[in-house]
Amino acid sequence: MERYTDLDQCFRDVWNKMYRGAVKRNEDFHLPALATTDGEKPNSRIVVLRETDTENYILTCYSDIRAVKVANMKIYPQTTWNFWSKKLNLQVRATGKSTVMHLNEEARAHWEKISPRGRKDYCSDSAPGTAISESKRYDTHPDWWGKEEKMTVENTDFGFDNFALIQTIIDDVDVLQILRDGHQRAQFCRSRDEWEQSWVVP
Repeated sequence: MERYTDLDQCFRDVWNKMYRGAVKRNEDFHLPALATTDGEKPNSRIVVLRETDTENYILTCYSDIRAVKVANMKIYPQTTWNFWSKKLNLQVRATGKSTVMHLNEEARAHWEKISPRGRKDYCSDSAPGTAISESKRYDTHPDWWGKEEKMTVENTDFGFDNFALIQTIIDDVDVLQILRDGHQRAQFCRSRDEWEQSWVVP
């Protein structure tokens, strides 16, 4: 990857990469790590980037409402998304305040886009992280799950009760390029409607 030489161009490019990561599965930025805290220790996990709003600087992913990260976000909404491209040796960290949407129109609009089989993660009988027996380690769904005649929009709609939309309004972006002839790093911090930008020591 060529070295960024202009801060404005750097900012536009990383948001373009995050946009492509949301719409193309084979993009490096499709599977970022999402970091939260419970007030004492940090926790991170890989999520699927579902949507990038480049006008309002919002990143979106999905979650089970019963997940621990959702409970943590409601108390500690500051969240960091960490993107990495091995191909480009590029790391982008985007931080902001997250909101959890559940059982509202916006969540429903996203839910309707998910295929019946894709709703599997939200149709589990138990919450993520619940202890289970060895025999149930890969199948925690209703007995009829997986039978094609049962995999319909109607039969899987009960999963909507467990479906949550996580949206983070980004106000800080940190960009690090790992380059053989010298790494470089840029920071972008939003103050009201303006983005302050600067080169910083890697």
